[in-house]
Amino acid sequence: MVRGRTEVFEQDIGIFPAGIEKICGKFVFRKKNVNLDMSGGHFNGSGYIYYQVSQFADELENEISRNTIKDEYGYSRNYSEDTLNYLKEQVVKIRKMSEIMRHIDYLYSGDHDEDSLMRRVRDHE
Repeated sequence: MVRGRTEVFEQDIGIFPAGIEKICGKFVFRKKNVNLDMSGGHFNGSGYIYYQVSQFADELENEISRNTIKDEYGYSRNYSEDTLNYLKEQVVKIRKMSEIMRHIDYLYSGDHDEDSLMRRVRDHE
């Protein structure tokens, strides 16, 4: 998309990505670390926070599956079935929240409009 020449934006996509404005014929970056090849990224300038939430769900699910497996010191968690069932329910909720966060990020990044956001988040509620 970016070929080292600013006029490519208008020719190729006709719009300016979030964080870029055209002032007096020049492109001005208003955000740090604008990545033109990815969607989202409005919140948390250090990365896509919803992905980290999704990773937490993956790691929790892995820990649940290893509940009775002993580590190198001979220790295992051995949480009760009630606790494990509660944690499993939370994994589902955390994954849903991660997806909702992603779509909200896309809204604020200009990748979704309001109708698109509402359509997509309803699928996760």
